[in-house]
Amino acid sequence: MPHCRRVRNPLFAKRWFADDTIIRCVNWYLRFKLSYRDLAQIMGELGVCVAPCTILRWVVRYSVDFAEAWLPYERAVGRSWRCDETYIKVGGQWMYLYRAVDERGRTVESHLSRTRDISAAKAFFRKALKRHGQPRTITLDGFEPTHSALRRMGMRNEFNFRWQNPVKIRSCQYLNNVVEIVFTQMTKPDLLAARMGGDHVADFDFAVGHDDAID
Repeated sequence: MPHCRRVRNPLFAKRWFADDTIIRCVNWYLRFKLSYRDLAQIMGELGVCVAPCTILRWVVRYSVDFAEAWLPYERAVGRSWRCDETYIKVGGQWMYLYRAVDERGRTVESHLSRTRDISAAKAFFRKALKRHGQPRTITLDGFEPTHSALRRMGMRNEFNFRWQNPVKIRSCQYLNNVVEIVFTQMTKPDLLAARMGGDHVADFDFAVGHDDAID
C-alpha cells in the first residue's frame, strides 16, 4: 500500500515541525501563563524536542493569524461600554493602550497608540463600532480629547449622536473602575488583539511583566 503523505496547511509551509505542534505551542502560550522554557519542557515530556527560541519565533510569526481566525467565534458583547487608557511598555517602547469592556467585563476592543489624543481615540472607537455596532451607552473618564473625539464622530454621523435614541456618552468613575480592574488582569491575547489594529511596533513579545518579555 503506498504511503499517504499528509497535506500541510500552507500557513506552515517549509516548517520542520508538525502543524499540530506549532498550533499547540502558540495556543498554550497565548492562553496560559507559561514561559517559552515551560512550553519547551512540556513538549519534551510529550516527546517533541523544541528549543524555547523556536517557540518564540512561532508566537511572533503566527499569533496575529491565529487571533484573526478566532474572531468569528467570539461572544457578542453588551451594549454598555466602559472605556479607559493606560500606559504600557511594548517592544521596548512606551505606548498607550486604549481598551473598552462591557458591563460584564468582557473585552469590546483594544487599540495601541503612540499618542493619547483625539486621533488615537477616533481610531479606537471606529474599530469598536465597526466590529460590534452601536452601543447603548459609552462611559469615559474625564480626559477631554476622548470626549471630543466622540463628539466629532457623532457630528459626522459615524454613530447616532443627535437623532432618536442616541448613544449616551457619560463620565462616571465608579462605572469605569471595572476597566481599571481588567487592566490588571490583561492576558497575552488581550494585548495581541490590541496589536492587530494599532500602530505596530517591532515583532517582539509584549513587555508587560512576563518573564520572557523582550525589550
